[in-house]
Amino acid sequence: MRVSVMSTRLTEMGVSYELIFADDGSSDNSLEIIKSLAAENKEVKFLSLSRN
Repeated sequence: MRVSVMSTRLTEMGVSYELIFADDGSSDNSLEIIKSLAAENKEVKFLSLSRN
């Protein structure tokens, strides 16, 4: 996944970072994917909105 590659590179470079994703009530599996990423990486945060 590209997020993990980006996280690895930023960590290797010693960069402090936070990735913030927003789900605006989408009907696909976006929120579950984002939650999974956040569970694996403490720098990943997300917002879940009920609608756009």
